[in-house]
Amino acid sequence: MLNFGRGRTQTRSTRSMSLGGMDYPDPKKKSSFVGKILLAAALTALCILMLKQSPSFNSPSPFSHQEDGVTHVLVTGGAGYIGSHATLRLLKDKYRVTIVDNLSRGNLGAVRVLQELFPEPGRLQFIYTDLGDAKAVNKIFSENAFDAVIHFAAVAYVGESTLFPLKSSTFPNLNIFHSFFFQFSHQEDGVTHVLVTGGAGYIGSHATLRLLKDKYRVTIVDNLSRGNLGAVRVLQELFPEPGRLQFIYTDLGDAKAVNKIFSENAFDAVIHFAAVAYVGESTLFPLKYYHNITSNTLVVLEAMAAHGVKKLIYSSTCATYGEPEKMPITEVTPQVPINPYGKAKKMAEDIILDFSKNSDMAVMILRYFNVIGSDPEGRLGEAPRPELREHGRISGACFDAASGTMPGLKVKGTDYDTPDGTCVRDYIDVTDLVDAHVKALEKAVPKKVGIYNVGTGKGRSVKEFVEACKQATGKPIKVDYLPRRPGDYAKVYSDPSKIMRELNWTAQYTDLKESLQTAWRWQQSHRGGYENI
Repeated sequence: MLNFGRGRTQTRSTRSMSLGGMDYPDPKKKSSFVGKILLAAALTALCILMLKQSPSFNSPSPFSHQEDGVTHVLVTGGAGYIGSHATLRLLKDKYRVTIVDNLSRGNLGAVRVLQELFPEPGRLQFIYTDLGDAKAVNKIFSENAFDAVIHFAAVAYVGESTLFPLKSSTFPNLNIFHSFFFQFSHQEDGVTHVLVTGGAGYIGSHATLRLLKDKYRVTIVDNLSRGNLGAVRVLQELFPEPGRLQFIYTDLGDAKAVNKIFSENAFDAVIHFAAVAYVGESTLFPLKYYHNITSNTLVVLEAMAAHGVKKLIYSSTCATYGEPEKMPITEVTPQVPINPYGKAKKMAEDIILDFSKNSDMAVMILRYFNVIGSDPEGRLGEAPRPELREHGRISGACFDAASGTMPGLKVKGTDYDTPDGTCVRDYIDVTDLVDAHVKALEKAVPKKVGIYNVGTGKGRSVKEFVEACKQATGKPIKVDYLPRRPGDYAKVYSDPSKIMRELNWTAQYTDLKESLQTAWRWQQSHRGGYENI
């Protein structure tokens, strides 16, 4: 019989616990669906029964402290089939639960369902960790006051076990905390805590890397619809110290969840990147873009106002200008967007500007141009979803053609009023873009709004870009010229003199070929994107 009793004569560090295992039937033998359900129910009931036999549990506070009348259970493999059902029962029975799972067999969606069912603080937290990492496991136990453990986590297929008898998890040490700890929930002298929305995405992850290098405390909020969990893993490995980085899986469209995050964390500033951001896709799904960009920005702004967060850096776009008659574009160029992406971003800007008129919030709006490149040290890169390649950035399309992932590059539009007939754009390296965000964060002033274009000030045609990509990759790239893409404009490039003058920012990575070479190196060393990280 398992003994989960808490003997006060024995310290927490020396208490022991025996855990049972279970055998799985040979898959060659027929087993009914009903039998599986009964097995799951029996296991869950047995675990609950054993827990209820525990005589007393005295602990004070959420997950890291004991609280009278609350039993805190660690459920390993709690994102899996049986583990998630067990967690549901435990939560219904008023237990406090911590799920630890590496998601190799579990489902993050199951965790999200549980979080939506039991959103109250101190009920459920999810920690992404491989149990094979002793250091990470010990860290979890040192930071949490567990009363009991239900150990489900396992690979559990007999046939697979005969093929891979030495198999173990391939995930590296990573602690992704979907709850708050002391460092994140309290302000600390000399430490600036920044919420980075969309921090698992291409630009957001690079910004988070820079912030962490500059000693900021960072919370990433991302729903992973466009971001990559692998990028978060890289950042966690680079900055594993407690209180540096936490990741919270949440959709910004869920106002209740967003307000819960703000109530549980002491943010000093918000950098709002999270957005769907493909012009072509926006013309196909306009309502999606208005909801994701405009509505979600309103949710973030309302949460900031409600919880007294006084600094906002907003990630906007040159698409708000549409197709101006005069080049280069300055900050006073009329905003006449011609596609839903640009329109949604302009609406979000208008909301922010209207709010700021009667607020003491410090606001910076950065309208940037076409982003390329990757981390010069090769730690992060761009890894868009395969299904979004058609709508993605031209650099990704060039790399796909160069690597053979796609048969060729599709250039849409050769009849624009430009020197070679293809679109002209201002390409800004992601490292320079991130630097602009950090400078904006440092120089934001209460009751003031700063609006800046972030670009190089030089326009390059698509044909020029393709030639630079051929040189950077050393690969021949087959190019197919097609009709124009809906919502595109002929010529867009910036006048960056204002940001140079007021924020002392200047683009440093202006060699198109070199930026593409940096990005190509990452692509070559990460053929599957972040899949194997």
